[in-house]
Amino acid sequence: MRYLDRYHTYFFIAVIILFFVSRFTNLTIIPIFNDESTYIRYGIEQLVEPDHSPYSLLIGKEPMTPFLYALGTKVFHAVLFGARTISVIFGFLTFLGIYFVTKKLSNRNAALIASFFYVILPFTLFFDRLALMDNAVCTVAVWSLYFCNRVMMDNKWWQVVLLGIVTGIGLWIKSSSLFYIFLPFVGYVLYCFFFKTIKISILINFLFSIVISGVIFLPLLVHPFYSTHSELMKQYTYPILSFLTFPVNLWIENFVKMFVWMINFLTPTGFLIGVVLLFYLAREKKYFLLLIWFLLPLIYICLFAKLLTSRHILILTIPLIISAGTGMNLLVKKVKLVTALFAILIIPCLFYGVVLLFYPHKYPTYFLSFAKFDLTQYFYSNSSGYGVIEAAKFLEAKAKKSKITVMLRDDSGNPEDAVVMLLSKNPHVQIVLYKEKIEGKDVAIKKIVNKGNAFFVSRGSYLAGMEPYLEIEKKFSHPYDKSFVGIYKFKPTSLEDMP
Repeated sequence: MRYLDRYHTYFFIAVIILFFVSRFTNLTIIPIFNDESTYIRYGIEQLVEPDHSPYSLLIGKEPMTPFLYALGTKVFHAVLFGARTISVIFGFLTFLGIYFVTKKLSNRNAALIASFFYVILPFTLFFDRLALMDNAVCTVAVWSLYFCNRVMMDNKWWQVVLLGIVTGIGLWIKSSSLFYIFLPFVGYVLYCFFFKTIKISILINFLFSIVISGVIFLPLLVHPFYSTHSELMKQYTYPILSFLTFPVNLWIENFVKMFVWMINFLTPTGFLIGVVLLFYLAREKKYFLLLIWFLLPLIYICLFAKLLTSRHILILTIPLIISAGTGMNLLVKKVKLVTALFAILIIPCLFYGVVLLFYPHKYPTYFLSFAKFDLTQYFYSNSSGYGVIEAAKFLEAKAKKSKITVMLRDDSGNPEDAVVMLLSKNPHVQIVLYKEKIEGKDVAIKKIVNKGNAFFVSRGSYLAGMEPYLEIEKKFSHPYDKSFVGIYKFKPTSLEDMP
C-alpha cells in the first residue's frame, strides 16, 4: 500500500478516468427503458412550457431529474445520450462523495479503494448508465452522510446549511430522499444513546437542517399537482399502521429480494466484505452513522415497500462500499488475504462490466433468481424499448414530406411516451392520444386532421380495437424476443365518413 501513498494522485486520476470510460462507453447500447421514456417526456414538457410547471408530479415523479434529463437532451442534441449523461454526472458526484466521506472517516488510501469499488461494482455501473432517479438519490445519501459527519465533528453553521440544502434538493429528486432529512437527527439520537454522550447544540443544528430542507421543499409541497403525486405514491408503500397487522410474509419476501439483489449486484465477495466490515467498524463512534445509513432505510423498505425493484435499494450500497474500502485498507498488512479478496471481487466485476458494455442482452443470464428476473425488464419485451426511437424517426421522415397524424393509446412507457416525447413538438405532426377506457373509437378517430396520412403506433400486436381501420405499414421487431413496435396506417376509405 505504500505505492498508494506515494502515487496517490496518479491512482486517483486513473480511477476517475476509469469511471468516465466505464460510464460513457456504448452509453446508449441499452435501449430506452420504459421509465426513461416517461421521465424524459415529462421533463421536456416541464422545460418547454412557459411556466415550467412540474408535470411529472401528475405521474407520481418529482420534477428535478426529468427536467435535467430534458436539459441534457437539448445540450447534447441527442435524447438518450443527453439524458443518460445527467445520470453519469450524478454518479460522479456520488463517486466524489464516497471518496470524501471515506477520507474523512479513515484516510485517503481507504477513500481511493472505496471509490474504486464504486466504479467497478455491477450495481452502480448499471444504474449510472440509465436515466433513472435512483442514482441521484445515492448522491443525496452520500453527501448527507458527509455533512452529517462534519456537523458532528466540527459543528459549523455552514455545514448545517449545506446539509439542509442537500437534503432539501433530494425531495425534488425522489420521495425516498426523505430518509436523509431525518437520518442525521435520528442517527445522532441513537449515537448519543449507545455512546452515552450528547451535545444539545448539535441536536438543535440537525433540527435546523430539517427546517432548511422544509423551506426548499415548500414550493413543491404547495403546488396544486402535489396532491395528485401524494395519492399516486400510495401504490409504492404501505401505510405505517400496516405494521400492526404483522404481514410477516411481506417482510420475508422483501428481505429475501433485497438480500438476493445485493449479493448478486455487489457480487458475493463485495456484499460480504461490505456487511461484515460495516458491523465491525460501527463499534467505533466515527463509523456509527455508516450503520444507521444502511440499517434504518433497509428496515423501512423491508416493512413497508411494495412494487419493490432492485433500483429502490441502490441507496443501501453507499455505506457498504465505504465500509468495504475502509476495511480493506485496515487489512493491508495481511497481504495475501487482501490480494485474494481483491482478485475474487475484481474478476467477476470485470466480467460483468464487459458483458454490460458490449453484450448487454446477455447481461441478465449471468445473474440468479430475483436478480435475473428484475434485469429482464431492461432488455426484453416492450419495456426495453427496442425499435421505439427507430419508429419515431420513421414517422419523422414521413412528416418531412407532408403533415401526418399519429395516434397512440394514452398509456405510459414504451412506445407511447417515447413517441410523444420525440414527435409532439414537430409542427408537421398531429398527436392524437386515444383514451380507450373513457372514449369510443369513433371519438378518437374524429380528432384525426390528416385523414389521408394518419398512423397508429402499437405496443406489439395490441391495436385497441382499431383493427378494421388499419393496415400494417412497418414493424420494428425486438431482436431478442417476439415483441415489436408496430406502425399501422389508417385506410383512407375507412375515414371517409368521419367529419
